[in-house]
Amino acid sequence: MKLNHIFLSCISAALLASCSEYDDPADRFTEVPDVTPVSRVLLAEFTGQLCSNCPTAHEKIEDYERLFGDFFICVSIHGDNTMMGLPVNNPMGLGTEQGVKYNELFKVELWPNAVVNWKSGALGSDYGKWVSKLVEGMIRPTDIDLSASASMPTDSTITVDVRIRSDKAQPGTRFNIWLSEDSIVGMQLMPNGAPDPKYVHNGVFRKALCGIEGEDVAIIANVEASESRSTVIDPKWNPENMNAVVFVYTESAGVTSVIKTKVKPFAKPE
Repeated sequence: MKLNHIFLSCISAALLASCSEYDDPADRFTEVPDVTPVSRVLLAEFTGQLCSNCPTAHEKIEDYERLFGDFFICVSIHGDNTMMGLPVNNPMGLGTEQGVKYNELFKVELWPNAVVNWKSGALGSDYGKWVSKLVEGMIRPTDIDLSASASMPTDSTITVDVRIRSDKAQPGTRFNIWLSEDSIVGMQLMPNGAPDPKYVHNGVFRKALCGIEGEDVAIIANVEASESRSTVIDPKWNPENMNAVVFVYTESAGVTSVIKTKVKPFAKPE
């Protein structure tokens, strides 16, 4: 897939009451150069149901999905009522305790926001920076061969199996598994200031199966590493709409490989 001089608009932003507001409605344009993506890229979007400008970021993400296809993977992370979201214990809220910790880990202080491939730092709502970091990650080759599958061995659990291989030793590598969910209908504050109770949220972060910063994994040259993690399905989740996002990273390089796989539904016995 080659990207030929496609122009993506982005809007200058200034912080106002923790939710980024736009000073100038005039578009800025970022030109995507001729590139051939070779690696998938992970964008962690930081968002909130009470952030009136976050739907604009969601529209940008939809643009990136159309533009970059399978090379672009996004997970939308909600915090709590101090992070433009609803309280974590609110049944209508999409925030999690882990989502709060990720906001704190990356020092997110305004929303919408994004971190690309774990390493970019919080980019704010400068969509030009988002695109730049996405392209930078997509043209960087990887030495990691990563595959994963996700299934429901029972009607109440999800299991994710991961296989990692490289022809080179990869010291200092960690991995994590994020569960995300699409097609969640829930309240969202819109740019006009009105709440939309039927807003459709996609790619919503549900749980990190290996803790906030993942777990160490030994990558030995030409030896496949296999990992498996399971979790009980939360009553709020709809596993039919869930995916597992698996990524490996190092502190120095950030994410070196990422893959998304749909959770296969539980096969009821006949």
